[in-house]
Amino acid sequence: FVLTGSGEWALKDGSTHEGGFWSPEFVYPHHAFEQAGWDITAATLGGVPAPVDEASLALTVQENDQSSVEFQRAYLERPEIKSLLANPARLEDLDPDDYDVVFVPGGFGVFEDIGDNPVVGRFLAAMYARDKVVATICSGASALLGARSDDGSWPFVGKRITGFPISEKIDFGVAEA
Repeated sequence: FVLTGSGEWALKDGSTHEGGFWSPEFVYPHHAFEQAGWDITAATLGGVPAPVDEASLALTVQENDQSSVEFQRAYLERPEIKSLLANPARLEDLDPDDYDVVFVPGGFGVFEDIGDNPVVGRFLAAMYARDKVVATICSGASALLGARSDDGSWPFVGKRITGFPISEKIDFGVAEA
C-alpha cells in the first residue's frame, strides 16, 4: 500500500481541506488482502504516519451503514493496523523487485503528497515495467501522473483509467462546477 502522509490538502485559494486516506479504500482492500494471506507493507513518502480522513468515516458518506462505520473503526483500532499506519516504511527505501502488487487508496491527502509525485511515479512505473499489478482507487489514480518510463514517456498510454470524478470534488466543496 502506498498511502498519503498528509493530513490536509492545500487548495488553490490558499485554504486547506482535511486530508488523509479514505478509510473504506484502505480498510476493505487491506482486509481482503490480509484474508488472502498476503504479506502487506504500508509505505509513505519519508515514512511519516498515514492519517485517516475522519470525514471518510461519517455515516452520511458510508451510505448510512452504521455496521460499515463500526467495522472500519474497529479495524483501524487493531494494534497491528495502528502500528502499520503509525510506522509505515519509507517508500524511497523500497525495491519494486520485492513486491508483486502496489495499491494506492484515495483520500484528499493524496492530492497533497503522492499525486503526481516523481518518487511515487518511479515506483509505480518500475512495478508496471516488470509486469506487476499497479492498482489505484478513486483519487489514488493521481499517483499515476508522476510515472515515467526510462525514456521519459508515460507508461500508461493507451490504458483506460478511472479515478476521483470532478462531481465528487464539487460535492465536497473543493471544486466549482
